[in-house]
Amino acid sequence: MESINHSIQIVQQNPVLFDNEDVVSQMTIDNVSIYYGDALSPYQKGVIILTSLRVIWVQTSNNLPDHQIASCALHHDSIATIAPITTGFLGIGSSPKISITCRSGKELRLSFHAGKRDEFCRIYKQVLLERQTIQRQLQQQQEQLKQQQQTTTTTPTTTFDQPQQITTNTNRQTFDTSNAGISGLIKQMNKRTEETDKVLSEAFTDLNALMEKAKDMVTLSEKLKTAMDKQLKKEGDPSYSAEEDEFRSFLLHMGINTPVTKKTAKSHYHTELSKQLSDWMLEKQILSKQGGGRQLNSGMIPLADLYCIFNRARGIELISPDDLYRACLLFEQLNLPFRIRKFDSGVIVVQSKDENDEQVAKEIIEIIRENGGSITPFHLSTIQQISLNLSKEKLLACERLERLCRDETIQGISFYENFFIDCKQLQNSPPLVAT
Repeated sequence: MESINHSIQIVQQNPVLFDNEDVVSQMTIDNVSIYYGDALSPYQKGVIILTSLRVIWVQTSNNLPDHQIASCALHHDSIATIAPITTGFLGIGSSPKISITCRSGKELRLSFHAGKRDEFCRIYKQVLLERQTIQRQLQQQQEQLKQQQQTTTTTPTTTFDQPQQITTNTNRQTFDTSNAGISGLIKQMNKRTEETDKVLSEAFTDLNALMEKAKDMVTLSEKLKTAMDKQLKKEGDPSYSAEEDEFRSFLLHMGINTPVTKKTAKSHYHTELSKQLSDWMLEKQILSKQGGGRQLNSGMIPLADLYCIFNRARGIELISPDDLYRACLLFEQLNLPFRIRKFDSGVIVVQSKDENDEQVAKEIIEIIRENGGSITPFHLSTIQQISLNLSKEKLLACERLERLCRDETIQGISFYENFFIDCKQLQNSPPLVAT
């Protein structure tokens, strides 16, 4: 079969594989015959072996002296197409075959008397595709090498000619037969894997060094905190407004000295994290703001905002969003003073267990009465110092309770106190009886 050679080479041993040739796993099939087109060939009922470079047919014949081995092979590079042959009605009972068209235009057929044609054809196509990919890569590498050689040739002669020649020779040595074929690709993949492992090891070494310095940085930040506390106590400093003083004080005093970690809490991590989160929110009064001469209870905080400030308080012991969510889900189970709530729009908040929509409605109605009889989501977010989405959800919740009514204009939505609910209550009350 070498170049469609019709002669059988009689050898004393099994076919010898090339240095860069490997047998494809489980692709050795018995009882296979070869046809030249429609004509039967001398190669009947032998063993077909698929390798990374060739398809080899082997037969041990008792007619040969000393039971010698007859073999022939067809190289993958000489193949144009392969396809299974579909037999019609008259082909019932014949063995399944595949057609191999060579680049020279000649056709071979393999007849599988024991079956396994489809499996062989599928893997054969994969091997040919890999072989074509390798050939394209080698061709590209050779073209790049030629371009490098041309660049080296056109470069003016300098004192660095000798090192350039050494580099070119080194490049030539890398393109040998041991780097071709499937084994060559495996070597390249192993080399890339080793380089990746090396880069990751170096990266994590730098990360470990950073973690070792993290404690020193925390100590330094505490010293800076003390210095800033002294600076903020100075009287008559006009450079900072009251809001900036409040914000700075909040950031400086919300740290956690011994945050709960998976290493310390182990299997009770989320339970301990939930307890620490609850204690921290109570201590730092996360749901309360001071302003306007009285305490403004926002009553709830978006989970995203809580995640940011809680991680800020934990310093270098950061937690994931999923860990925070699981910790908040345990509030009710652990009988802690907070609850997690999800609005219809998908906004998730953490609120006090005593917080309810009726209480929120009373608070918002009081704000409406103090601000001209109406309020917008933006105005409420400014007053209570909460996000715009949260202020809108609170107003919509009050509307569902019929405590507020809306007015939609081109300027947006404004909410008013619902006076009609008082009329409704009067209608439901018992009539007065004259005495």
